[in-house]
Amino acid sequence: MLDFDHTWYNNLPTIQGASETFTDRPQWLMKIASLMAREEYKAYGLTLVHQHVKLEQGERMVATGLVTQPESVPDKEHPNVIPSAWTAEGRPFEWLRVATPEDLMPPPPAELIKDLGAILAEDTAIRRVLGLALRPGHLSEEYVWWESIEHSLRQHVISEKERSKLSASDYETCWIPKRTGPTEMDIVMACCGLCRWH
Repeated sequence: MLDFDHTWYNNLPTIQGASETFTDRPQWLMKIASLMAREEYKAYGLTLVHQHVKLEQGERMVATGLVTQPESVPDKEHPNVIPSAWTAEGRPFEWLRVATPEDLMPPPPAELIKDLGAILAEDTAIRRVLGLALRPGHLSEEYVWWESIEHSLRQHVISEKERSKLSASDYETCWIPKRTGPTEMDIVMACCGLCRWH
């Protein structure tokens, strides 16, 4: 596992800051859709890079089930804690605790990082707030994954939420490709996750 600098994580934008930076969203998602729809990249989604809580030295954000919270994880290899979200440059910023060796997932292939970086190269601000994450579990069309922050517990909690019950104060955080027809022009990036900052 790579050395992790908690101050670097603490300097990532908040969800509001990252969302405000991600301007011209439809155009960017259209540029990225065909790349993310490639079969070899189906394990990954596009994510909005942001921090959830302030970390202390030695901590990193680790998800166990649907709860992500700061944990002290040594910089040496930890076989059941794997990176789960990366910046556009491939730097991990969140981790996932897996239960069995079958749950282990590789980081995004170098070619995916390179191709995403080439798409985002024209705008360094956008490149700073877009990255990759392990693709969230499948939900029906009526639901999305919804993140909330429990600041007093320093926890980021994920739950299923009906799309009809979302509010304007929820920020889109994750997108996956969705085919609407047979050609590459028929691929859109569908929102699969939102976050409420409160």
